[in-house]
Amino acid sequence: MTGKQKSQANPDPTCTHQAAFWRQCLRLYSKAYKKIRYKLHYARVVGGHAARTKLARAFFSLPGLRHRDPRAKVAASRALCESVHEKAAPPTGRDWLVSVWPSETQRRQPPVASTIEELRAFTSGSLPYQQGCESLSPEVFLACFHRPAIFPRDFSITSSQGRIVFESALSKWYVLERSERLNRIGGVPTRHLSGTYCHLGHPWSSAYYHWILEVLPKLSILNQDPSTRKHPFIVPTLRHPFQLDTLRLAGISLDRIIQIPPSSGDITVDRLYFSESLGTTSNPSSRAVEWLRRTYLPTSKNPRRRKLYVSRRDAPSRRVANEDELVDFLSQEGFETICPGSMTFAEQVETFREASVVAAPHGAGLTNMIFAPPGATLVEFFGDNYINGCYWAISNLCDHRYGVVVSPSQTPDFHVPVARVAAVLKQIEDVSAGLPRDRKLDVRTFRP
Repeated sequence: MTGKQKSQANPDPTCTHQAAFWRQCLRLYSKAYKKIRYKLHYARVVGGHAARTKLARAFFSLPGLRHRDPRAKVAASRALCESVHEKAAPPTGRDWLVSVWPSETQRRQPPVASTIEELRAFTSGSLPYQQGCESLSPEVFLACFHRPAIFPRDFSITSSQGRIVFESALSKWYVLERSERLNRIGGVPTRHLSGTYCHLGHPWSSAYYHWILEVLPKLSILNQDPSTRKHPFIVPTLRHPFQLDTLRLAGISLDRIIQIPPSSGDITVDRLYFSESLGTTSNPSSRAVEWLRRTYLPTSKNPRRRKLYVSRRDAPSRRVANEDELVDFLSQEGFETICPGSMTFAEQVETFREASVVAAPHGAGLTNMIFAPPGATLVEFFGDNYINGCYWAISNLCDHRYGVVVSPSQTPDFHVPVARVAAVLKQIEDVSAGLPRDRKLDVRTFRP
């Protein structure tokens, strides 16, 4: 018997044990893989978001699968694209990026309030959104991606190398988490659209505020640049008349609009132009406001000045609990009550361009303050459980006077003290008349 035959007849027991050990490991790994994948599918059907996220993270933590974790594939555009000079010819077949505007520093005047407690509540509540009286808007760029994919649920972009473009998700992790983009395993169905398109999507494009201040201003880049203005736009499903009205008034014909429903599979295209938002979600850009006023405000002058109370009676939350009492008081002061949700976009623009004083609870209807004339006044009402000063930021961009009333609240709806509203309106009138402001009520004299 040869040595080779002896070796086959009497195998090394060490090698035998090792082979059995690795076969057992493979069986356990395969069993864990199938179990987590089954649980993830079950959670996707009947479970909640937290359960799906937990199982997805467990799945991608298995040895050999960490490189497939979508969380490890999120990157900023500058890390994915080649930077080019605006006058240079863009590279062929490669993703590129050109800077359009530099970053922008916004400085704001403090609001007017009737009590120091209200100022403290507003300052601390708005700090996570507006970063105080000074904030920095990011650089604005135009990028071009070759063979990318669009995830319709949040309209995030995945490059041809499988990297998720962070700016397409507003540079916010929770946008990707909530849309389930980071919980996907395995392949997904895709549909390819031949040709070149412009990305005009947003995770919350159906909301009036986000559509007006974050989506539409991208047209100032995508519809003006010679290399992009001839291409069609890919947008989420347009659910509201104001979306179609604003596109039409901006000169966008509907045959250039490709609507993608959120339930469809990923969309791939040959080439996609993508513009960074001109400002962040809670800090609109002055460039965006200027473009909106230039595009949608009529050129004719109207000397009429109106006092408006903007009601949220048609909204599911953040309503004024004592609205009848508040409306009675404001009516005596010459205010008229409007409900923007029942008006067309053109009617809202026309109404707010005539406004001299606006009083309202925090809500999307106040987006129309961008169409109010310089020198107008906004008094905004909050419950202390949610304070976002985005309309304070807009007031500063539009040269408006801004006052705030903050009330204690344990629910989304809240009570507005009429006496405080009267006090804030009186203080704003005094400041407008040149009277000195009470230093105790100046937000710059204390820290939150």
